[in-house]
Amino acid sequence: MRPRLLLAGAAVMVAVALLAPRAAAADLSRLHIVLVLDTEDPQVGKSAERDEASLASLFRRGLPTTQQTLKSFKGRDTRADAVLRHVRGLQLQPNEGLLLYFSGHGVTLRDRGHCLAFQQGESLLERTVLRQALMKTGAGLVLLLTDCCSDVCPIEFKSEAFAKVAPAAQARPGFRNLFLQPRGVVDVNASEEGTQAWCDAERGGVFTRAFCELLKEKEDDRALTWKEFYPALKSRTEDTFDQLNRDVVGRGRKALAPKSQTPQVFLLPGVVGLGVDSYKGNGVVVSDVALDSPADQAGFKRGDVLLEIDGQAVRSVKDFTRAMDAAGGMIRVRGRNGAGRDFDRVVQRAPD
Repeated sequence: MRPRLLLAGAAVMVAVALLAPRAAAADLSRLHIVLVLDTEDPQVGKSAERDEASLASLFRRGLPTTQQTLKSFKGRDTRADAVLRHVRGLQLQPNEGLLLYFSGHGVTLRDRGHCLAFQQGESLLERTVLRQALMKTGAGLVLLLTDCCSDVCPIEFKSEAFAKVAPAAQARPGFRNLFLQPRGVVDVNASEEGTQAWCDAERGGVFTRAFCELLKEKEDDRALTWKEFYPALKSRTEDTFDQLNRDVVGRGRKALAPKSQTPQVFLLPGVVGLGVDSYKGNGVVVSDVALDSPADQAGFKRGDVLLEIDGQAVRSVKDFTRAMDAAGGMIRVRGRNGAGRDFDRVVQRAPD
């Protein structure tokens, strides 16, 4: 059953490490890829199958088989308890990376934040719980992509068959810069809070399609970083949705609602190092503080509730993101800590 308490329709979240690769960092020895695909779901199952094929093809062309492992959960194996048990059983090293990709449904609840919703067992897995489990594996880089709570396009489109892709002999520069060089964690949502992400059965999720197409174009970019890749991904996601909407209208059907799909940033280590999530009251709650970031140095802690940024009220993750985008070099944040005490702090934006 799809949860009814839907506040932030779709969500594609990317958890990636500090946005720019460290100049002196050695490449990670291996990227462990875990695909979690709700292929049994009657609404998005076909799209999940397409997403699996797209991602498998993408990483086959970008990383050599010696630098990746792949495990898939699909069908009746796609259960919240099974996925969490698998992640908690992983014991990785700082020179290894971990990517978990989920395709299915999702929901944002005021008291639990964003959750993955599983068809098997009709259960929810809180995103923060999953993210913390991923971080505790010991991996030097954690990536979390969840293409979930996707609304299905009412029209079927034909898709081209995948061309046979030869395994990469060595990591392509763009893949190396995004998946083998960075360290840490970043969180991005495929659509803004209160909006939805879309998919169609033949071509897969809008965000996933944008991600795969863009990375193929930039696979040989030796200067590529997450700081540069994310804005391009945001723009490509919007363009891919616009094209889907034009295709729908061109078939004589009513335009999709809402009329846009824009990714949502949750964790911004490239700005101040604060990760936030929805909160049951006013404001947003701090879910993560990047180590040694400006936010860490300013005294922010997990559980802090942020109420204002530079005098602008913050009532949602969308408000937080837009206020941070508009803020200058010194950012004034008013809020309340876990003990219920009010605070008024100034944090400096990280340099570009």
